[in-house]
Amino acid sequence: MTEYNGAGTTSSPVVLTPEVQQAVWSWGVGPAALAELARSCDIEILGPPPLP
Repeated sequence: MTEYNGAGTTSSPVVLTPEVQQAVWSWGVGPAALAELARSCDIEILGPPPLP
């Protein structure tokens, strides 16, 4: 589930790739809820996410 970017340019230990975002959305978690969760947990979201 956890993705790391190869460049190592992020200070956040957890990175959500577009593919992971789409998987999370399929569980019923919307983009806004995911963004809020990411902010509260210091998760970096790599975007833009793919269209459903």
